[in-house]
Amino acid sequence: VCFDHEREDGDIVSIIVNDEVIADKLELKNIGNGEFRATLPPLGVGGEYKIISKAWNLGLVEPNTLTIDIWDGTGNFERVVLNSRIDESEAFIIRFK
Repeated sequence: VCFDHEREDGDIVSIIVNDEVIADKLELKNIGNGEFRATLPPLGVGGEYKIISKAWNLGLVEPNTLTIDIWDGTGNFERVVLNSRIDESEAFIIRFK
């Protein structure tokens, strides 16, 4: 689940997973108000996802903030907040060990 962090302020992002755009120029909404949902295939041992937030604007409040809630299918949950600017993307990697 992907949504604007704290306040819906017009942030627009592209979400890139392993060099593939899964959401292009998406206007981020608050959770419960049109958040973006995606399901990625399960990772095998040694597999990884590199997730990048590419900012297209800064909304009304800098920086551009994307919150991603991740569930692993076994009840484990992690929340990641990415702060990006137009010329500086933030990313993280999920690895299956």
